[in-house]
Amino acid sequence: MPAEYANCKLAVKIYADRLYVYKQDKLVACHQRSYERHQDFENSNHPKELLAEHRKAHDQQILRRFLSISAKSQSYYQKLEVVVGGVGLGKSHLATVVGLPSLPETLKMRGCRKMRLTPG
Repeated sequence: MPAEYANCKLAVKIYADRLYVYKQDKLVACHQRSYERHQDFENSNHPKELLAEHRKAHDQQILRRFLSISAKSQSYYQKLEVVVGGVGLGKSHLATVVGLPSLPETLKMRGCRKMRLTPG
């Protein structure tokens, strides 16, 4: 399902070879139907936005924790941004300082299963 429909009430129309998912009258997803058990089928574009939101929230949590350490944290962070220049190393450094695990480790601790991306 596209991320924006994660908590919405949806209707599913099931046919012999396809599944169609609707929000009211709008088609939001179409997948090939499989009769195999315990298989996940995903459009590779669907989880990308949700994962991006998780990353952004995780990064904000790291920054909030880091800035709460000391009154000098803001100045240190600004200097770090200049030195690192948006390469992503600054975020991993802050995560190390505040003792937070990486996003994949966080998702694993929360019991989230690894997403399998299958064209469909």
